[in-house]
Amino acid sequence: MAHDALCDFVDKHAPVLERSAAVLQHVVRVARQRRNSEQLVHRLPPELVSRIFTDLVSENTPEGDQNLVTATHVCRRWRLIALDDSSLWTGVNVVATRKHEHQAVAFIERSANRLIDVKFFGFMGLLNVLRMALGFRRASRAHRIRSFVVGHRDENVVPTLMWTIAGSWYATHLHTLHILGTDSILDPEMERFASVVSGMEAFDCVPAEDLEWTPTPALRSLRLHGYHLNWKSRVYRNLTELELRTPDAYPISQKRLLEILKACPDLERLHLLLADPDEPFVETGDFIWDVSLPKLVKLDLHMISPGSVAKILEHLVLPPTTRYQLSSEEVHDVSILPMDLTRLPGLEGPTIIRADIFMPRDENVREPVTQVSCTHATIGDAVDPVLKLALYAWETTGRSFATLPAVLDLSALETLVVTGLAVPLDDLADLPWPALLRQLPALRTLRLVKPDGEEFLSAIDALVTDDPVPVPPGTARVPLLEEVEASGVELTEELRVDLLDLFVVRKEQCRALPRLLLPQASGVEGEWVQTVRSLGTQVILGDAY
Repeated sequence: MAHDALCDFVDKHAPVLERSAAVLQHVVRVARQRRNSEQLVHRLPPELVSRIFTDLVSENTPEGDQNLVTATHVCRRWRLIALDDSSLWTGVNVVATRKHEHQAVAFIERSANRLIDVKFFGFMGLLNVLRMALGFRRASRAHRIRSFVVGHRDENVVPTLMWTIAGSWYATHLHTLHILGTDSILDPEMERFASVVSGMEAFDCVPAEDLEWTPTPALRSLRLHGYHLNWKSRVYRNLTELELRTPDAYPISQKRLLEILKACPDLERLHLLLADPDEPFVETGDFIWDVSLPKLVKLDLHMISPGSVAKILEHLVLPPTTRYQLSSEEVHDVSILPMDLTRLPGLEGPTIIRADIFMPRDENVREPVTQVSCTHATIGDAVDPVLKLALYAWETTGRSFATLPAVLDLSALETLVVTGLAVPLDDLADLPWPALLRQLPALRTLRLVKPDGEEFLSAIDALVTDDPVPVPPGTARVPLLEEVEASGVELTEELRVDLLDLFVVRKEQCRALPRLLLPQASGVEGEWVQTVRSLGTQVILGDAY
């Protein structure tokens, strides 16, 4: 009976109890607000709280998004301030979890009508978020995309993106479009190939009545890995960054490539990994096709043959501060640089060269076995060289190293640094020290990093052995050479004897080496050092000199 009576009482007085519960909840909420208002964090001015939120999302990463969400749970006041500022929610980062998918949708809704920056880091639910971000059935929402970055290869997202932008005719505010992943284009035999191609072709569609139309009037940064837009697309205009890594795409003509570069006079970064350009070609002396890029900071060119790289470079006019990274997949039997470097002042007469020698991992695959870094006395340094050049070879490391004089003008070279000389001797047996040293009339410093003892002897021997070409008496092969350094070399007894004989010959030929530096060297005996010093060569040991 007691239970029944209680139920009757609750039913009879339910409205009163509900009002009492609501009053009690209000009292608790007011008490919590009063308690929170006394906390220092609650007394911060709204401007400072907004600044805290802005700093949390400044890097536009998934971690930053999560930090922002966590900060909104500090108190009700902080949450209201965050929700009231739509600029905090414009960075939409999508990763491969259901939680982040819903979070991305919430960010899009809270960003109101502001421009948004979309990044995809995973695969789950990408299309759902893409439809929410772009408005799959309301194409006008594509106008809100300011940057779109796909960090993984996905044959669903890319065509959907292209179709959506093409369906709206304009992506008015799209500034950045990065579709990254593998460099190889999708296999035509794969099921999704048709959808990818149709999506990319839709993006290239041009209304016939408007010759100046472009789907992306604000686009400035375009990076495509493994995806290809038609070479005639009007997307290639007014860019400041262009990166195309599509070596499997059908070749672009040299003329069209130069036309694209002319259409981007403010280009700051250019990265091309392409097949060799096709016809029609441009004559070397046809200056009408020259392209001036005064703001170019970084130029990265990789093609199959070195001659193709040279054909592009010979029509460019670049500032001396441009940094170059050049390579080709074929052996450099011809120079990768054009004959006339007057319009590429950064490539003229490097004064410091560092050559890093590597062993090929697979003898059946062409790999860069000599990485050359060039700097000038006043431009660039070891960390930021003016030119990085990868030399390839099918056969031996020595062969790739032998191409160096044919690739670069070494007449002004003052310092040569060579690393990797401890690889097997069979591969280094043909390092062309005599031929190389004949090309270095201004060399002052030869620096060998951890060389094999026999290779060190070979380099010194090249400074002594008579040339096939007659050398005037009393004239050294490298007349200005001041010092040779061999750090970490191991001097065996036989090697010390051979080196001593060489220094004796140099003394007799009036070619005494001024300084020999042997930091971190082993097997160096005091008597041997004194003998070498008596021949006019200063020997310096240890790490400091």
